Amino acid sequence: MFVNIVILLFSVAVAAVLFRFGIPTVKSFSHFYQRFLPAFGLVMVFLAVNLGMTFWAKGGLEQVAAMTPTTSLASLQELRSGEPVVLAGTISPDNTIQRSVGNQEYVAYISEDDGLRTPLHLVININGGQIELDNDTYAPRNWPRHRDVRYLSHDQSVVIVGETIVSVGLLGANKGQETHSIHGILIYAGTHAEFVSSTTRRLWGPRIMAGLNAFALGAIALGTVITGFRIFWQYRPQ
Repeated sequence: MFVNIVILLFSVAVAAVLFRFGIPTVKSFSHFYQRFLPAFGLVMVFLAVNLGMTFWAKGGLEQVAAMTPTTSLASLQELRSGEPVVLAGTISPDNTIQRSVGNQEYVAYISEDDGLRTPLHLVININGGQIELDNDTYAPRNWPRHRDVRYLSHDQSVVIVGETIVSVGLLGANKGQETHSIHGILIYAGTHAEFVSSTTRRLWGPRIMAGLNAFALGAIALGTVITGFRIFWQYRPQ
């Protein structure tokens, strides 16, 4: 979202400078056509790309919020490899503790000094069994805070947004057997209902940004057309 804001402000600022200081120096319609029209076109391209990025982010949030959560091993095993998944479960007590502070134990945590510290294969309890994450590079959201650390603890309710990974064993006792895991993109601390509520609130950012981009794009396009007609009329052959 920060990048979208920067692109919007930069594009509007460039357009304002062109309208305020550039257009008064135009000496002919060909001058406007050759010098200023490409500049306005480039600004509008930036805004159009920014608008597309905003709609993409908005669509992604809406899709995740609308997905039916996977809560059991049987449901997970029905998914194909690479298929997106929203998994609701709890942090398994089988996970090793990464850090202890007093009576507080962190299965995974993030701090300014250490960054993200998590088991490589974080184990999640779901109905009918357990599932592992195959990565340790996910993004945390809404994790509880203890002092200067945000963390996950045993039996913490979580929602994992990611992709299903299905692999087939090639050696030993697992030869020919399918193994399911999750490639985690985001881990939200809380229930699925809380996750949906939080994600729905976050939609306001892309919605507002999309509206501002669309307004700026329309205003600059209309201003460019009106300015072009005005200059053409002013410098038309007599």
